[in-house]
Parts: sequence; C-alpha cells; structure tokens
Amino acid sequence: MQKYLILFLIACISFSCSDEIESNSPAIQGEVNGVFFRTNSSFVTKNEDNTYTIKGETGFEEIALTVDTLKVGNYTLGENATNTASFTNNNEEVFTTGTNGFGEIEITKIEGNTVSGQFYFDAYSATGDTLNFNKGYFFFVPLENPTPGGEETTCPEATEAREAAAIIYEEANTENAEEFTLACNAYKDALLQEIEICGDDNGELQAVIDTLGNCENEDGNNDIGNISLTAGTQEINFDMVEVNVADGLLQVSGQTSAENNYTIYFEVPEETEGQDIIQNFELSLTSMFYPAEMVETNPFTSTINLNTTGNLNGTFSGILENSDNGQIEITNGTFELAY
Repeated sequence: MQKYLILFLIACISFSCSDEIESNSPAIQGEVNGVFFRTNSSFVTKNEDNTYTIKGETGFEEIALTVDTLKVGNYTLGENATNTASFTNNNEEVFTTGTNGFGEIEITKIEGNTVSGQFYFDAYSATGDTLNFNKGYFFFVPLENPTPGGEETTCPEATEAREAAAIIYEEANTENAEEFTLACNAYKDALLQEIEICGDDNGELQAVIDTLGNCENEDGNNDIGNISLTAGTQEINFDMVEVNVADGLLQVSGQTSAENNYTIYFEVPEETEGQDIIQNFELSLTSMFYPAEMVETNPFTSTINLNTTGNLNGTFSGILENSDNGQIEITNGTFELAY
C-alpha cells in the first residue's frame, strides 16, 4: 500500500500529470480487471447508520467504497461487512466484497471537505464471477454532507511520503517517459509538501527539487529508433526501444506504444557485423515466440549491416514458434538504432 500512496500523489499532483488526470480534479480511478477506469463524478455521503460511502460514476459503471468512519486510516474489506466495496458494470452486474471478498481502503488525507486515499479489492457477483480492482485511488472527493474536523497531514507523515516517493522515483523505468515523469513529479510534490509542513532550514529539500529540474529524462533512450516487422500479415512497429551494453553484448528490447503487450528482445555482439549473429531472439505477441528449429523452409536469418559505437542497423526474417509448436512467419524485420 505504501507504493500506492505515491501513485496517488502522482494522480493528484499539482504540477504536472498525465493527460488523463486534471490537476486537483475529484475522481476515483484504477484498473478493473486490468482496464483503466475513471469516474466522471464522485462524492462522499454519510449514511443513516453513520457509515460513509465514497461513490463514483461514469454514466455506465458505478463504484462504492463504504467505511465505518471517516478518519485517516486503513479499513479492511471482507472480514468486516461494515467496510465494503462494490462495483456495478455496464451490464448492471453487481460485484461486492461482502464477507467473501478481500481488499483494503486507506484514507490518506482529509482536507477541508474533501477525502483522498487509495484502495484495492477482489469482489464477487451473485453468479460467482470475480472482479479485481487494482491500483485504486480517490482524490479530492467532496463530502455531500460534510462535518468539521478534517485531519491535517503531520510532519512525520509528510516525511514518510517523501521517502516513499524517493523510492518510487529511483525505481522508475527511465525508458518509459510517462512513468518516469509521473514518478519525478510525485517526488517533487512530496518534497514541496514536506517543505510546507516541516520547513527546510538548511535548504536540503529544495536542493533536491532543483536537481530534478523539469522531470525530463535526458539520459533515456526513448527516441533512438524503431524496430519494425510483419508477423503473418500484421505490421508491428516497436517505437519504444532500449539498448543496453553488458559483457560485450548489445541487449536490444522494444515495445509498442499501441494498446497491446507486444515486446521484442535480442542480443548482438558489440561491433560485429555479418550474417546470423543475432542471439536470444524473442518476440512476445499472443505468446512468446522464438526462432524455429529444424524447419525446412524459411528458417530464421538475420543480417547486421552496421554495428559501430552508438549505431546498430540490421534486418531479420523467418519462421518463429512458441512452446505449443505454433508457428508464425516474420518478414520485413528491420531496425535502425542510434543509442
């Protein structure tokens, strides 16, 4: 849950966010069975039994998080029926944690008449279907019937948030521009929050902010070139490419910016050109494919045309197969990389 705190900060950061998140915009969001979800409207209401429900709607789907009290803290789902989570999909099928599901709601901040926090849960429908809600955050959700007494963030809490943000920043994938920028901005936000609450007499926190700059990763390899191929009849362009150098090998990996999970990986000895010197070739589509062995026609072949410091160009084609002996033909495989 600690890492989710920083992802929450990412979501509600006041400096820079992903295009899908409006700064300080009340919302509930996360991943429903791996698919991004975000409410169009959200609010908190006090129920007749003195519980509180954090609710959001998209117009087609609805989520409701109910806790037995509205205070900063953690609320376990499943074991205690008072704390529940439910989700209604666009087919009006209701999933609820009840006493069989599990998960947790954490209220991290109550500021003014707004509530912020994070959550995750597994819930079940009346027919036994399962729904997983992961990486859930709610931020600046307003109370419909507010009561005074919101809790302010303390200095130890601000320091803890900053330390957690630093870990997320250090572990961010520098080759994924969006992930790196969000983690960097969340780190800056946590630093500024700590300065505001705790002070910064010796200027150490501001110095860290200054080193972060505009959170653009100047050392990343996001623009080094593309790897393209045709798998069967499908043209695929891996436009997010990374080249690492280790033990005399160029380790090339790529993924697409399209909404799929396609990846490619192969290795080439440094400063070596010629035929069939690509090693450990892997292509992940619907499953992982490798160069087929013992095929009579169209075996996997490759050519490295240019392999100098910082430049790698080549071609590849042939039959690949997966662990179930399913085969796919790769044609027009090319790459021109300047790393």
